[in-house]
Amino acid sequence: MPPELTAAEAKHIIGGEMNMWTEYAPQEKVDSKVFPRLLAMAEVLWTGPQQGSFKAFFGRVRKHYERLDRMGVRYGPEARPVVITPRYEADRDGFLITCSIDSELPGDDGVIRYTLDGKPVTAESRQYGNPFFADGTGAVRARAFVAATPYGSEASATAVDHAALGRPVQLADPPAERYRSDRNERLTDGLRGTIDHRDGHWTGFEGVDLIAVIDLGEQTVVHEMSA
Repeated sequence: MPPELTAAEAKHIIGGEMNMWTEYAPQEKVDSKVFPRLLAMAEVLWTGPQQGSFKAFFGRVRKHYERLDRMGVRYGPEARPVVITPRYEADRDGFLITCSIDSELPGDDGVIRYTLDGKPVTAESRQYGNPFFADGTGAVRARAFVAATPYGSEASATAVDHAALGRPVQLADPPAERYRSDRNERLTDGLRGTIDHRDGHWTGFEGVDLIAVIDLGEQTVVHEMSA
């Protein structure tokens, strides 16, 4: 219940809904987007604020998977299991690559495997242990595995070299709230945004134009500009 509603207003809310926007999910992926989320939605709407701990709910959800398997429901992972975070290191002229794994990965044998040559990640790919340094640029692909079985979808990040890499940015206006960040250098960090504007790599503006000043530090010959 939205906290800003008065008691008189709140009494008119009789339920909730969970939308499935299929322009973001082809038909063969709808199951993986709806389940197990639908179970969480039912928990919230039917049980209300008195429900037990998330850990207890999580354990009950996993007991449903055998039932969903028998029904042919192709459910997805409970969370985005792998996140790749490349950070440009100016003093080393390359990227420090960090891969983090979701803490809710089932079992104690979950591992991350990755590739740097653009090839898909397999159970034989190199196992991730600690952040590593990648000279220049390239594509990093990573995936979680549980007992040699892929868990969730593959994560990827591509770093792109350019003349403004890591240089400071001044914006004439702050980004729109949904794109707000504690750093303007998202424009020069060498990481391209995906087709999902919520991926954390976009700087967006609503109602005002993008006006940015990028300081290259010295007079520089620019051969090409692209966006």
